[in-house]
Amino acid sequence: MEILIIGGFLGAGKTTTLAQIAGYLTHTMHDQVVILENEISDTGVDDQLLTRSGFQVKEMLAGCICCSSSAQLTDTIKEIENVYHPKWLIIEATGLAYPDAIWDTIHTEFQIDAKIITLLDASRWMRLQKAMPQFADAQLTRADVIIINKTDLVTDKQLLQIRDSLQRPITCAHILERSMLKITDTGFWENMFKILEASYV
Repeated sequence: MEILIIGGFLGAGKTTTLAQIAGYLTHTMHDQVVILENEISDTGVDDQLLTRSGFQVKEMLAGCICCSSSAQLTDTIKEIENVYHPKWLIIEATGLAYPDAIWDTIHTEFQIDAKIITLLDASRWMRLQKAMPQFADAQLTRADVIIINKTDLVTDKQLLQIRDSLQRPITCAHILERSMLKITDTGFWENMFKILEASYV
């Protein structure tokens, strides 16, 4: 089983991106996919949207899987692997989570090197980084791919500033740019998975 962790601030476009990735894997690659949704509240909204789209979704509610619910995360992954035997497990972390901490739990418990895809909202990134620089940088730690989302909402100059800001905390991640509200061609995801596969070497 291969594991993808999708991180990013609230409103960065994680669920939209997750649905497109899951669609690519199931419909183009014909792989079995299970989605694990982490919500801080006691009710999930995004998981209902994903379920209606035909995806197999598991929930972890009322706790952040990077800290207080790490044991529950371990148990849930074991259940998913034993019951569903998917090719891919995609974990959508809450916007308050630290994706690298989730990676640590998975690596320690399962010896799996999960891949981290972090979304950032181009229209809000510079303000967030200025207001919460340590947390903003932590969201990007150990990311394999950073997707700058909502690029249609910023100017070319602003996009250049965002790229420059990523050179300080992140030096190894591949940076891709996309507006996730637009139709995404399979070539975009094919390229991203080639990047992820190369990072295994």
